[in-house]
Amino acid sequence: MKTAIEKNTAKKTRTSRRKVQPTAKAAVPLKSEIATDEGGFERVAIDLVDISPLNYRRFYNQADLVRFSEVLAVQGITAPVTLRKMETGRYELVVGERRYRAALLAGLTHLPAMVRVFTDAQVKEIQLTENLQRENPHPMHEAFAVSDMRSEGHNIEEIAARLGKSKAFVFNRLKLVELIAPFQEIFLSNKMTLTQASQLAALDHTAQQEILEEECPGWEEEEFQLDDLRYTIRKYQYNLFKAPFDLADKSLSPDMGACTGCSFNSASLATLFPEMAEKAICSNHTCYNNKSMVAVRLKLMELLTADQPEAIIVSARIPENLKGLLESMEITRDLPQYDFYDVSIQRPPTLPDRADYEDEGEEGEEFDGVGYNEALEEFKADMDAFELLKEVGTTRKGLWVQWDGSFSIVAFDPDKPKSNGRGKEVTAKEVQEAIKAGTVTTELLEGEIKRLNVREARSMEKDSEKIQETVHSQFMERFSEIGNVVSLTAADQMAARLLIFQSLNYTVYRQVEESLFGEQEPETYEEKLQALASMTDQQYSYLIRMAVASKPESKSPRQIIGLCLQQLASDADIDVPAIVQAQDELAAGRKDKVELRVADMERRIKKLTDKA
Repeated sequence: MKTAIEKNTAKKTRTSRRKVQPTAKAAVPLKSEIATDEGGFERVAIDLVDISPLNYRRFYNQADLVRFSEVLAVQGITAPVTLRKMETGRYELVVGERRYRAALLAGLTHLPAMVRVFTDAQVKEIQLTENLQRENPHPMHEAFAVSDMRSEGHNIEEIAARLGKSKAFVFNRLKLVELIAPFQEIFLSNKMTLTQASQLAALDHTAQQEILEEECPGWEEEEFQLDDLRYTIRKYQYNLFKAPFDLADKSLSPDMGACTGCSFNSASLATLFPEMAEKAICSNHTCYNNKSMVAVRLKLMELLTADQPEAIIVSARIPENLKGLLESMEITRDLPQYDFYDVSIQRPPTLPDRADYEDEGEEGEEFDGVGYNEALEEFKADMDAFELLKEVGTTRKGLWVQWDGSFSIVAFDPDKPKSNGRGKEVTAKEVQEAIKAGTVTTELLEGEIKRLNVREARSMEKDSEKIQETVHSQFMERFSEIGNVVSLTAADQMAARLLIFQSLNYTVYRQVEESLFGEQEPETYEEKLQALASMTDQQYSYLIRMAVASKPESKSPRQIIGLCLQQLASDADIDVPAIVQAQDELAAGRKDKVELRVADMERRIKKLTDKA
């Protein structure tokens, strides 16, 4: 037999599907459906009440509703709901939806209610005020309210003034509406923090869906709790200062327009968040990648049309999206492809840069004219040789696509393997033909031995790459879950030192390298790793402090690394409080002067006002 709560849960499902026809006028209900409560309120049959379609609050925690219904089953409803009369003779909830839902679960038949006549606009206003005045309203419900106000035509400034909140508050709540429905439910169920919700809401829906599928299996289960997503989210954020396209170009994506002023560009929020003015981070994963590919296609077409290469030369691994682009373009689809290590690329010489021969001496700027002229002569001779090589027809023109996605037009010889400085190399075909003809020489055979050794050396390099690839794959598979990490190892500490060392900018890198290693600079990677692993505490501390101080952001008190530098300074016995006090004294003196000037201006204003 079904309990009263189970019966009314089914009843709730049926009643929630009924369509509501709002109006400012209502029919008179039957006396059997309404009774007057002792407190002067009307008691309305619960079967005649429908949920308002105007209420922006859409999610209720089912477990909380069940607990509330158990209380109502014993005590009844002490606070009346607010209803409005409808033209159909039914009633629409204006205030009290949570009580209504719990009453259905509790099996109550009537609701104590205040019945009023309201317009749609009045209902929205009442629901907005009611929900926002509730103690500790959920940020997601605030977001729905702000979104509704925005849809009514109010701008951010008007909404902020109306709610008594800052513009930043309104903007942040407005962004929460951009969460996809599952993340809204996760947030409303308190399975994620406001910070996590804000970080996710900044991403486009495609990125959110990918993160949901990858990071949130079983999110509908009661015990689910969202983990820290900072590192995952970074994969979907892009530094626009390094974008491979023009940020002001609207044609790359007519629907999205230019990046300048785009809501997904953090720099566009500088008026609300001044600390973001120094950065330009794009959080629209789909748009950024689409624009990048459009820009690459345009640049590639321009290069191919102008130079008309005869072949494509590829490195061992090129980005999959670029590989797909080359295969999709008619102009490149039928071009033969060569492996970079199977051809000899003839690069044109580089014109010497005059700036390389200028130096700031004690008596001002000095210019090494002799050295520069000698370099120019060498460049001309090398260019003549390069042009002659192209004219005799031993080279062909190719599009060289590199592992990092960059590409350029080069001259190459398809019949000569890459020599790598080992001298003139022969081909297998040339040697075999000479053997058959009986004209083979010692030089040709020695050349073939060299060629075979070079090819085997390259094969060994590929073996090493395959080993590294397998190790990397298994490493990622094993340690993508934090629970698989048992303890901090010596290799972890060595890796941390390496990452810190590699984060140094070029100038500081050389200074630190000389300070740490002196004249005994490690010659191999293995030796450098061993040197980093065997650092003293003093050397490690020096490395950390130089890495922090070398970051430009460490000079800003509004950046986390700036705060980190202050703490490092305090622990290193730099008298930070004294520095703060000295600046505060200067600020106090400046403030006194400003106040005197303001007082003088106010006296002048009063004097002018009195005369008028």
